[in-house]
Amino acid sequence: MLKIRGLLPPHQQLSIEELVQQMRFYFPHEVFPPVYGIRDLLLAEFILKSHGLVAEEMNPLYYNFESTEEIPLPKEYASPTQKYYIEKMELVRAVDFESYEKFEASLVKDLHKCPLACSVKLYPSFNDITGKQLYDPTVNEVRQQGLHSMLLVARGRNEKAKHFLEFQDSYGTDVGDDGFVRVRMGNDLNTHYVRFTL
Repeated sequence: MLKIRGLLPPHQQLSIEELVQQMRFYFPHEVFPPVYGIRDLLLAEFILKSHGLVAEEMNPLYYNFESTEEIPLPKEYASPTQKYYIEKMELVRAVDFESYEKFEASLVKDLHKCPLACSVKLYPSFNDITGKQLYDPTVNEVRQQGLHSMLLVARGRNEKAKHFLEFQDSYGTDVGDDGFVRVRMGNDLNTHYVRFTL
């Protein structure tokens, strides 16, 4: 949304590193090693409203969440204190809809406005995804391992006519297709997503 409004350069994104660092400072019992996952996305609202985030190039994703050292800023940044803030954050949950199909329709509608932070159910097969393979757990995968937050950037349909949502994963480019993961639609895998107001 910041890019759409011309507030953030098209080649930039906000710093995940800084978000996790601040979450660890303010909510140490919610974000902890070894995964450093943000289990409750609504906690991030405090950071995004009150403190804001710098651009990724000012605090790149090094998975250095314990560090207290100051990160040197690129010389080309005229305003090294530039921060980006939100006004409001709303959690949209699948359980609040009459059906999962209606939840996904709302998700896709909001995706047309901007990329969305979403939480996806994790099953063992998530760790086996390669290339453009769909994440589509089988009925035999009864053990859910938790939730994983990713950035929803697109939707599509593969060569077998299966509809999917495409996410950019924060685990790096070794995951899926150069860091992008396709999650099959219609299978109750997305639990909630976040709407922002700037």
